[in-house]
Amino acid sequence: MVGTGTWTHLAATYDTFKMRVFVDGRLVAVSTQSGLVSTNANPLTLGDRPGSGEQFTGRLDEVRILKRALSETEVAADYFGGALEVSTSGASGPYALRFTGVTWAGTGASATATAAGVALAHGAPNFVRVVAQDRSGNTAASPAAQVRVDTVAPQGVGDLAAVASGTEAVTLSWSAPGEDPSPLTGTYRVGYSTAGPPTDPASAQVVFSTSGVGAGQAQSRGVTGLLPNTSYHFRLWARDAVGNTSPPSNGPLAVTHPAGLDGAFIETVYPTSATVAWSPLPEGAASIVAVEASTATDFTGSLLTVSTTLVTVPRLRLTGLVPGATYHLRAGTLSRLGVRNFTGLGPVTTTAQELGVVLSVTDFDLGPVGLGAQVLLSTGVTVAHVGNVIQTYHLQASTANPGSPWEVAASTGTDRVVLWGLFNGAAPASGVFGSAHVLVPTSSAADQTRFALGQTGAGVDPGDPRTLWLKLATPLVTSTTAEQRIEVVVTAVAAP
Repeated sequence: MVGTGTWTHLAATYDTFKMRVFVDGRLVAVSTQSGLVSTNANPLTLGDRPGSGEQFTGRLDEVRILKRALSETEVAADYFGGALEVSTSGASGPYALRFTGVTWAGTGASATATAAGVALAHGAPNFVRVVAQDRSGNTAASPAAQVRVDTVAPQGVGDLAAVASGTEAVTLSWSAPGEDPSPLTGTYRVGYSTAGPPTDPASAQVVFSTSGVGAGQAQSRGVTGLLPNTSYHFRLWARDAVGNTSPPSNGPLAVTHPAGLDGAFIETVYPTSATVAWSPLPEGAASIVAVEASTATDFTGSLLTVSTTLVTVPRLRLTGLVPGATYHLRAGTLSRLGVRNFTGLGPVTTTAQELGVVLSVTDFDLGPVGLGAQVLLSTGVTVAHVGNVIQTYHLQASTANPGSPWEVAASTGTDRVVLWGLFNGAAPASGVFGSAHVLVPTSSAADQTRFALGQTGAGVDPGDPRTLWLKLATPLVTSTTAEQRIEVVVTAVAAP
């Protein structure tokens, strides 16, 4: 417990409950006891136990006997005496500032000394040393430690700028803030949000170090991992080496570039149109998808465009091309700010326009049919697209007998017949034929209503068949009993 050749501070206390032993200010043993200390008339001896032959070999100094038990803190303070001394002139002094009232803990390499109310100089190097002093006034000073005090936060950044630099990146730029002491050494903290400028530097997503940066020096930093075509608000804070944080910067807004079209390719080319396809974009990845065509390699002059705000579509068809011409195509996206992200797809040459239609049935023999009857033909006519452009079918009907008194009309009557036609994949019920399905002697174009049921005769792609169903109503009165022929003509016209 007590070493040789060196002084040891020993203390023992008893508070009628526990006996404690301290060595060099530290508690080393505790024994539970009770009762008051007994008294007698024997002389007080130190370092000797009369009658036992036990004697202390060594020296005793600064012996004290107190009338109360000291606390653990008081015993430590009794052992660890001294002060903190401060110099602002260098490690060698002079140490003009001295602070007593030091609280000590531990010994050796783990000893600590704490002093309240120590006034250190802001911004300047403070050299601090510990001076220990025993009861006899003997002192020893520790090596000096340099302490820099900084209680002033860096100034706020007022010119933070944010510019989108990609689909997932924004570049920030600013002027370094003023700092006392200068230059700034510490960290920058960048926060961003889609809901508004961030307010808490502790929640900043990007933290990076900076060193030796003078006020006004140009700074920049890229922020990555963002979503495409998205608005982001930014804030920046500067934090010095001791943790003082600047006020928040201004809060600029930047919109990332739109996502590009992955795997875009020219799917089909017709005389007057071309279709471009790609992997569908997720919702919000762009604001517009578009396909553009030009006869010029640099897309100057006349530009043909098709676009949509439904960015999840997998393809677009560009129409209005000239048959037999060479076009340069590109497909891409636009952001909400109009920033473009397009990919060139190379030249294509449209084919010469070919229109064509073939009917699977060219003649129906209904046999004898009474007056005022309605007949639904039980067989549909397959209308085959044999051209190479998008076609719309025009239908008309008329009597084929020269000099016949019969006529094809919108309603029956004397020598008046009605013929209906509609496109559908399966045989329709007789009752679904209506006024939109009536054929007349003049050619009428099919559309989304006219001649349409489950299918339409408008905008038919090459190779895409349609099935035409016919229904006939005979005259209520006739002036002839001769056999009558009704001719139906289907004409293919290039779709606009």
